[in-house]
Amino acid sequence: DMEVRSLAAEALGKIGDTKAIKTLEKALKDKDPAVRYYAAGALGHIADKSTVKSLITALSDSELYVAQAAARALGKTGDGSAVKPLLEKLKHGDAAMRSSAAEALGRIGKKEAVEPLIKRMDDSDWSVQSAVVQALAMIGDKKALKPVMARMEDTDWRVRASAVEALGDLGGREVIDELRAVWKEDVSKAVQVSAASSVARIVRDEKALEYVVKGLGDEEYGVYTRAVDGLMKIGEPAVGRLIEVLAEDEFFACMNSLGVLRRITGQDLGTDYDKWKKWYEESKKQ
Repeated sequence: DMEVRSLAAEALGKIGDTKAIKTLEKALKDKDPAVRYYAAGALGHIADKSTVKSLITALSDSELYVAQAAARALGKTGDGSAVKPLLEKLKHGDAAMRSSAAEALGRIGKKEAVEPLIKRMDDSDWSVQSAVVQALAMIGDKKALKPVMARMEDTDWRVRASAVEALGDLGGREVIDELRAVWKEDVSKAVQVSAASSVARIVRDEKALEYVVKGLGDEEYGVYTRAVDGLMKIGEPAVGRLIEVLAEDEFFACMNSLGVLRRITGQDLGTDYDKWKKWYEESKKQ
């Protein structure tokens, strides 16, 4: 039964035991693409380098969603031998496949991927451009700084947002003026939030942090998701201000703040402001 085999593959991935690798590699050849998809995802959860050969083969699966899952799984292994076949997939005719390949290359983090990724920054699809920019940020090679800065002028706000977010990883004080200008002047609030979060990460600017926090209460998807992502990257310096949001009478902002707090701190104290405040004060003494 296809559904049973799919659920079994997914469960094996969640367990994460390397003893399941041979079973999952066999499932990568299952006649049903759904089973192959879940097998690839499960191998990504296990993230063992011994699976790289099987996953590289799965990059050529007849079903694109299986091939994309294989690409993501290869990224999680972090194995450099996957770079060359993933670079080939950057040229694929399907945008989602190109995006998955770029994401995987970023996770692997090998500098040999930098130049091919930079060349792909002019892709016709915004999602690929964004994935490429994010991949370059993950690799962290300063060679990508100027090409990424050029994307701050892109006509698509999603590409601009990815670029200014990436500059928080790639750049330092040399990009602060440009980031501040985007924060103040871009026509998209989502881009402004991303720029402010990068400013806050680089120079610990309280006004920039406050701008990002305020974005948690914005019901526009692009704005609050960028605020969440930005605060996750700011990390511990944002915790005190995020706790204060719990005391404010804004349900949407409170829920978003709570989600970020849980992920940054690993604590789950509900929406009780006093509990969070007490925990925070005690943690600062340690």
